Amino acid sequence: MILSKDILSLPLLVSDIPHIWITAAVTIPLLIFHKWIEPYKRGFYCDDESIRYPYRPSTVSRQMLVIIGLVVPAMLITITETFRTFMWERKIREEFQHYKYRRYGVPRLLVRLYVFFGYYLVGVVFNQLMVI
Repeated sequence: MILSKDILSLPLLVSDIPHIWITAAVTIPLLIFHKWIEPYKRGFYCDDESIRYPYRPSTVSRQMLVIIGLVVPAMLITITETFRTFMWERKIREEFQHYKYRRYGVPRLLVRLYVFFGYYLVGVVFNQLMVI
């Protein structure tokens, strides 16, 4: 592992170990809840006013849900990080560390997009795991 003031270069496996531990720390409790803990079940009354109405199909299509839930946040993250990189960080570029993967330099914008898309997608995945 090479770590200096200007260049951050990590082998792929070493840099993924914290991600694996964090994923396991969140996934194991979710699996325990999903496998061994039953939700509370209760009945309903047939004369309940809120369930007397006829069934209506979903008002939001699956395509619209994907667009609103994934594409719009991805566009907002990309626009925000691009704006930050080219407008704000351009003035003080020397103060930031530079990233390298093997012998290639990696643009800071690409690293930031990877990080924030990763945060967002981890949230989406665990949200879906809680709903299933």
